[in-house]
Formats: sequence, C-alpha cells, structure tokens
Amino acid sequence: TDRGRKDYGHTVTVGGEGLLIMNTASASDDDDVGCYIFDLEADAWNPPLVGKYSRTSRALTDCHDSIVRKNMYVPSLKANRTILISADGYAGVWRLVDITDTENPTILGQTDEPSE
Repeated sequence: TDRGRKDYGHTVTVGGEGLLIMNTASASDDDDVGCYIFDLEADAWNPPLVGKYSRTSRALTDCHDSIVRKNMYVPSLKANRTILISADGYAGVWRLVDITDTENPTILGQTDEPSE
C-alpha cells in the first residue's frame, strides 16, 4: 500500500491487537519522522492512519524500532494502557509512549540520553 512516504519506513511492527507501526530511522530535521500508527482491524489491505508519535522538538529524533503491548498495567496511571516501547536510535534513548488514544500519544518516560 502506498502511504505517500517514499523512502520512509525502516522497520514495521505489528502488535497491540491490530496495530501496525511504521518506524523511521532518520536523523533529519524532517518533522514527519516518528512512528506512524495504522489500524489493521479496520482494513488489513489498506490500513488507515490513526495516529503518529513524532518529534515535538529536536530531542525526538526518530522511532528507529518499536514493540507494542496492549493492556499493560501502568502503576502511575493505575490503569491498563496500550504502550509503544520505542528505541529512538539517533537520540540513543528508549521511550515508553502511551498510545491508548492513538491520536494523542503521550510519553510516559524515557532512559537518559548517553553522555558524550
């Protein structure tokens, strides 16, 4: 399926009961880098884009690889959530992102950036 993103996808993650995540691997200043979230349950052959976890500043460089876990208990929220675990390769950090509301992903935490 043409998603209108030539030379964009680095890896693809399928998980979270019907979600497909298209991951980038770019250190560019392109505001479109990140993880695109598609809904395979709505249409497996032409999944609609239902959300995006992407840069809000230069600190969010990419979403190099990821895994998704649905119904993961988050103690600070006292609730089960759908969590995207993102390896942001160029930033050198792991991020935990709540994608329960795919249109409004929320970063729950991250590892420290490596020192130079």
